[in-house]
Amino acid sequence: MKRQHAIAIVLAIVVLAVLVFLRSPEQDMVMPEQPPASEGERLPETAPTEDEYLGTVHGENFSEAPALQAYRARQLFAQRVSEFFAQSETLSAAAREAEATALLVQVEQFEARGELSAAEAVSLRLGLLRSSADEVEFTTQAAHIIEAYQARHAQAMAEYLANPPAAFVDYKARERAIVEEVRQLETIPGGISRGQYLRERLQAAREESYAAVHRDE
Repeated sequence: MKRQHAIAIVLAIVVLAVLVFLRSPEQDMVMPEQPPASEGERLPETAPTEDEYLGTVHGENFSEAPALQAYRARQLFAQRVSEFFAQSETLSAAAREAEATALLVQVEQFEARGELSAAEAVSLRLGLLRSSADEVEFTTQAAHIIEAYQARHAQAMAEYLANPPAAFVDYKARERAIVEEVRQLETIPGGISRGQYLRERLQAAREESYAAVHRDE
């Protein structure tokens, strides 16, 4: 029962995984908007394409920038996944299985490069499995997928706790001192609650810890 519940929850965020996957710093690099053409007016047929525009800005070939190429690859993959889920019921069983298998290969590639989080990857895996497998096969394989990711998460967490980042260690030291300081205060500055004051102090400490570590790198 617990496995079925876990499977249902993960399947519910398949679409969210695709949306999160598309979030990227490269999204800040956008094409300037074209003014809307007036009625009866046509855009010139010789207008530069996006590739041509990016390739001529400041005389640099931005269209070949690795970051831009990677972002485009993620866009195409996300579009392909969305189209597959939207059209899977209209495909033959053979075509549906072939496309799901091809997309699964891409999921593995993106995950191996660190471009998909574990949550995104497991969501997509389960969604593709749901679309191409029968009920018995799905239930069995989905349980194995979830168990494998749970084991990996547990191992990663153990490794993290055994060798935490410097920023985390610095913050935990600050945290203990701040908690004790706030606990002993008789009057809270600003007239706010003790809990809110503590949260604000801890948030500031987190920011200071990570900023300090990054300055030293």
